[in-house]
Amino acid sequence: MRIGTAIPTPRLFMAVAGALGLSVGIAMANEVGQSVDATTEASAPEPKTVLSGSSILSTKFVYDDPNSTVGSSEVYTVLPGMSVPITVPAGSRKLVLATFGAESACYGGDVGSPGWCVVRIQANGLPLFPPGGADGTDFAFTSTDNGAASSASWRQHQMTRGRVLEPGNYSIKVYARVKRFGTAIPTFWTGERTLTVHVVNP
Repeated sequence: MRIGTAIPTPRLFMAVAGALGLSVGIAMANEVGQSVDATTEASAPEPKTVLSGSSILSTKFVYDDPNSTVGSSEVYTVLPGMSVPITVPAGSRKLVLATFGAESACYGGDVGSPGWCVVRIQANGLPLFPPGGADGTDFAFTSTDNGAASSASWRQHQMTRGRVLEPGNYSIKVYARVKRFGTAIPTFWTGERTLTVHVVNP
């Protein structure tokens, strides 16, 4: 980014739209006063499911700094520091949005083998959507690039998941594991992990 470039102030609807998979590009264009081609919006595919809310009831943010290779196995493990307790008050269901981000690298495994590193977010064992298949491994948070990635292939990655939850107390947790197709197990490295959880009114 060039120094002196004006940055538009984000709006809540943009954050929610992005989390729900809506057309953030169109929202951003409208925000900064750019023209939007009506045919672009009209031709966009409809989302499979839309979960909506009106206002944020509560927000929790946690972060954890130390570098870690937790998750470098074929068994799901909670990433260090990535657990947030929340309460959905009695009286109505709430939309819960969880965003996980981290500097990360997925490397090792067999050269020419499509291994990747998996992240899923759950609330008391319930998957937040989309779940990434039956066991969550149909979603690559980052990959080994067919074995070409190295321990220096780190970069920021981020994901958002959501689910409407019934009243009660929940623990929102971020789990990680690897998916391999060769003989060698990839390494899943993370650092500067963050987890933001919004409880949203209907």
